[in-house]
Amino acid sequence: MPVYGPTRPCACCQLPFRPLDLPYHDEGNRQLECTQCIEHRAKPDQKLVDHNNKLLDAYINAVERSKYLERQLDRTEAAIKPVSATASRRYRVLDSIDSLLKKRPDEDDEDFTNKLLDKVYELLGDWRADERRNRK
Repeated sequence: MPVYGPTRPCACCQLPFRPLDLPYHDEGNRQLECTQCIEHRAKPDQKLVDHNNKLLDAYINAVERSKYLERQLDRTEAAIKPVSATASRRYRVLDSIDSLLKKRPDEDDEDFTNKLLDKVYELLGDWRADERRNRK
């Protein structure tokens, strides 16, 4: 179908073209872009498609990994034995040392140092007692 009439610049590539009078074009049924630009825009950009596929694959892998980690966590929690009384005492001593260190005064305080040393010796005493028991 031959096209007659004045040329106009394409809104996309700025090359001159003769617009067609078709009902699906803008500006009062006048074509704003050349046919090549319209066809090119109708095709999906392969780089964008590849990028979207990679994002989708990464999302699927992340979901599968999180499900796997949840199963591993459930197995680990089931395998953990109850903490012994000695171990729980050690945790309490370590927590008290941690809280003492957080409350540490800016200047040297002999009382603070003595409290901290008492806790450390208590912790060391527990470990030494365990070592003695293990040697027997």
